[in-house]
Amino acid sequence: MKIQLRGPVSGGQKQKFPVASGMGSRYAKEIRQGPSVPLAPVPEAPRKREDDTMAMKSIDAVVKMSIYITVFLLPLFFFLKSPSVLELSKQVLLVIVVGIGFLAWVGKMAWMNEIRFKRSFILIPIITFLVVFGLSTAFSNYTEQSLWGYFGGEGKSFITTLFLVALFFLIVNGIKTKREAIKIIITFIASGFLVSLYGVLQIWGVYVFPADITKNAFFNTIGSVYIFSAYVGALFLMTLALFLSDISKVFKMVLIILSFFFFFVLMVINFKIVWIALIFCTAVLFGVTILKGNSSRNQSRVLPMIFLVLTLLMVLRQQPIIRKDLPIEVLLSHKSSAKIALNSFKHNPLLGSGPTTYTTDYQLARPDNLGDFWTINFIDGSSYFITVVSTMGILGTLSFLFLVGSGLALLLKTMLRLVSADRKDSENYITIGAGIVWLFATIMIFAYLANITFLLLWWFSFALFVMLSLIGSKEELNEFITTSETPKSSLALSFVFVLIIIGFIAAIYLQGQKYLASTHFNKALALDAQSEQVEDIAKEISKAIELDPNRDIYHRNLSVVLFALANKRVAEKGQDLTPEDSNYVSGMIREALASANRAVTIDPSNAENHIALANVYEGVLVTMDEADEKAIESLQEAIKLDPNNPILYQRIANIYVVLSDVELSNARSEQRVKEDEIPEESLKYLALARENLSDALKLRPEYAAANLLYAEIYERGGDIGKAIEKERENKDLFPRVPRIAFRLGLLYYKDNQPDNAKQEFEAAIALDKEYANARYFLGLVLDQQGDKENALVQFKKVSELNPDNEDLKKIITNLKNNKSALDGFEPSSSRLPVDETKVDQPVERQPEISPEFKNQEIPKEATPAPEEVENSPPAE
Repeated sequence: MKIQLRGPVSGGQKQKFPVASGMGSRYAKEIRQGPSVPLAPVPEAPRKREDDTMAMKSIDAVVKMSIYITVFLLPLFFFLKSPSVLELSKQVLLVIVVGIGFLAWVGKMAWMNEIRFKRSFILIPIITFLVVFGLSTAFSNYTEQSLWGYFGGEGKSFITTLFLVALFFLIVNGIKTKREAIKIIITFIASGFLVSLYGVLQIWGVYVFPADITKNAFFNTIGSVYIFSAYVGALFLMTLALFLSDISKVFKMVLIILSFFFFFVLMVINFKIVWIALIFCTAVLFGVTILKGNSSRNQSRVLPMIFLVLTLLMVLRQQPIIRKDLPIEVLLSHKSSAKIALNSFKHNPLLGSGPTTYTTDYQLARPDNLGDFWTINFIDGSSYFITVVSTMGILGTLSFLFLVGSGLALLLKTMLRLVSADRKDSENYITIGAGIVWLFATIMIFAYLANITFLLLWWFSFALFVMLSLIGSKEELNEFITTSETPKSSLALSFVFVLIIIGFIAAIYLQGQKYLASTHFNKALALDAQSEQVEDIAKEISKAIELDPNRDIYHRNLSVVLFALANKRVAEKGQDLTPEDSNYVSGMIREALASANRAVTIDPSNAENHIALANVYEGVLVTMDEADEKAIESLQEAIKLDPNNPILYQRIANIYVVLSDVELSNARSEQRVKEDEIPEESLKYLALARENLSDALKLRPEYAAANLLYAEIYERGGDIGKAIEKERENKDLFPRVPRIAFRLGLLYYKDNQPDNAKQEFEAAIALDKEYANARYFLGLVLDQQGDKENALVQFKKVSELNPDNEDLKKIITNLKNNKSALDGFEPSSSRLPVDETKVDQPVERQPEISPEFKNQEIPKEATPAPEEVENSPPAE
């Protein structure tokens, strides 16, 4: 039997013949063109077994279900048992759900022994960005953190980006029709409605959940109230686009209600950046309805036109229509962020310091004019884009711009094609709506911050737009397909499948392990806040380290806790330490040093780790050989990483002051100097302290701790005159600080200037009515001046503040008996019998157990920010 390849067949139609399964493209081409010799009959393709078909359908269902669950649940999801309530919880959900869906998709291809996905140019910039992101992570200053993120910054990590790209592939390849796309959009809007409703109830003080952390007007399931506002803006645009589609009247009414509700939420928050982005995107959407020119849809154009006008009015209006006491979010200015980004190019030009390491770049170029916020270690630049520029270098910046530029080009091309094509409006508006939502999200990440939920929105809307734009285009059926036609290619294909499957399973497993570690650390935080047993805190942090040994914050805080355990044993036993106690204390200190050193090893680029090591050495300056050198060395390493931080120079000055005191005490106890003399070695230490304080004050002249310590150094060096002069300068700088007035009064008291001392003590009391030490010394001055009645008034007030102080009771008895206040006491003109922290020496607190720094939210009544920082929303 011969197959007729040319000539008409019955009915005048050309006969179509199936191509056998497994035939190469060359053989198929020969059949179409007609060979020169007769060919054998083409065998029918083997029928698929019914169980194979059911398996494929089940896999497709798993893929689609993972998409639906992610889109609906991730914006709503949070878990309270972690230090990162929102970001880490959502990252876990993303990795597990998308991971399962992606493994199902890859498993399907492995089952069919082929790689199949929709081919589009947009995949090139996506893969390029992901590869550069991965390289930046691999060569990061802190690879572990760049891979998984820090507490509160998981959205910017490589793992999050990897699984968001995986979600992109699932949507583009798993959603086949516009009908399915509409279902996804409805799921997105339904989830967004619940998110918005919960957020608004929180703002109005209606707390749905009983947990303490949720009983906050600014808490919502997205992030800050301003990222929440941006998310609602995207919901508003998607609702508006769906309204323009060809849907039922009942559904249109529902969408009208939702659009007004979302607009109301935007009015409550009143974030100017969101309004500006909405004006542009709503104008584009409205312009599309005009260019489409379908008179039958004139009524539908009214709604976007109304909202365009209302949005414009919200931008022009100076005061918000709905007033709610929302926080002001302190961010770096765009100017400062740009300077930090340029400076980061000097250190790591190609790949940057690595994702999620912005604090490192910030500390290297800390701005010198941050007002009251100069001690904050910012974790983000002024926007997501500028953060990418700073942390991922030139290649990261170019790859991201390539991705965004390709998306914008595709959006413009698709809009022109759909507007000019003779197609149903519903098809146009769904596609353009998804593209405009992505455009809005893109504008926001260039102008503002982004977290894991907003980045989900960005990738979700991008994938939806790409999938919809492919329908009806020349690329719709353009799939990349590769099969295993030879044993060699089969082996290579199997290797690829195994590599992908193992990689995703490992990521899911490690994600779960890291989450469990964070729950133990969260327990430690809770125990610390409740002042529970230090031993229990140490156990919880140790459990966290067992599960997640490469997170520096665990080791850093374990160092603090172990040192606290050593201090606790010393405080409990005092002078009665047994040899076992001494061994225990020494062991705790060694372990504290080991933990701090481990933190430095994990991330040597983090100044906080070097400071943690210095803290331990400072705690044993007197008892451990070379502890002073090690402490100063650690602080100098921190200065290399944070050169514009005056605190570090002041910390070194503190160490030299302590060394001076130790030398003075030893010299007097050994009778190498007289009681009123200061040994030369002590003076050298004080000179070194002044040098470091001068460096601190060059960076920040109004730094209070450095100025106070400077005056104290003059006093310790025996130069009371210069100490008084410096303290006067301090009082001019900080007129509202009672401690400075008291210190100046104390210096006058020591210099035998009772009238001036009295004046300063009274000034300190005027600023703080319960300043016990100021009242104490005022009482002494009044007693010396013969005013025992008023002196008695002061000491009685001090006794009320310190009812268990026996010395005060004796002083009061002396005054009542018309004796000198200090009659019967050992001579000491400056002793402080009051039970409070000694005020004549700045004390550096041990760092508390805490998660990473975050961008600050402060009340609106706070001091206006200087030019280096910006407050959101600027409209208010």
